Amino acid sequence: MKTIKRLAAATLAAAGLSVAVVGTADAAPIACVTRTEFRQVRRGMTPARVTRIFGTRGRIDLSSNIAGYRYISKDYRPCAGRYSIVSVNFSADPGEVLRVSGKFAYWSSL
Repeated sequence: MKTIKRLAAATLAAAGLSVAVVGTADAAPIACVTRTEFRQVRRGMTPARVTRIFGTRGRIDLSSNIAGYRYISKDYRPCAGRYSIVSVNFSADPGEVLRVSGKFAYWSSL
C-alpha cells in the first residue's frame, strides 16, 4: 500500500502537480459511545445487541453470580469530555439470558 502511494505521489509530482498524502485507517479507531448510541440502548436488550450499537464490548466493572442470579456492570468509553461516564448493567435470573437492566451516563463538557 505504501509503495502504491509513493508511486502515485511521484507520478503526480513529475507531472508538476502538488499532492497531499493522507494516511489510511490502518489502525482501528478507538471505539467510544456517543449520546445518540446511548439513547438507542433499551431495557431488555442483550449484551451482543449493545455491543453492535456501541461498536465496542466495553470493560466489565463488576460481576457477580449468586445462586444462579447473574449481574454484570460494564463501563464504556464516552465520546465526550474527559470526566464523562457511560455504564450499562445486565442481569439475568437462573437459566435466563443476560439483558439490560439499567444504564447510566454523565456527559461532561470538560
